[in-house]
Amino acid sequence: MLAELMNTVYEFSGVNVVQVFYEHLQMDPITQLRRVMRAVGVRPDEGVPAVLRHNSNSTKFHSEDIKEQVGAKQFKEFTKYFKKHAPCFLRQLHSTKPEVFWPPC
Repeated sequence: MLAELMNTVYEFSGVNVVQVFYEHLQMDPITQLRRVMRAVGVRPDEGVPAVLRHNSNSTKFHSEDIKEQVGAKQFKEFTKYFKKHAPCFLRQLHSTKPEVFWPPC
């Protein structure tokens, strides 16, 4: 469905649509920004902010593990809820690292 929408936008407007996943930005921001820049006609070496080009000390301070964030008891409640109401999100709930889940729920 998303691919169809992207094609429709291009057909009617001539504008390229670039799909970017948040998780991909977490894992490799430079590559993702360069990919977007190429799609919009900007030379990546001109457009990537210096802070990213030089492998800055930007650091992620929290874990991807939701269980660590909310505690074991609350996490158990989340799991119970998602099993009943939205089981397709269970893999995301239990993931402890940045990753893309495809197809989306």
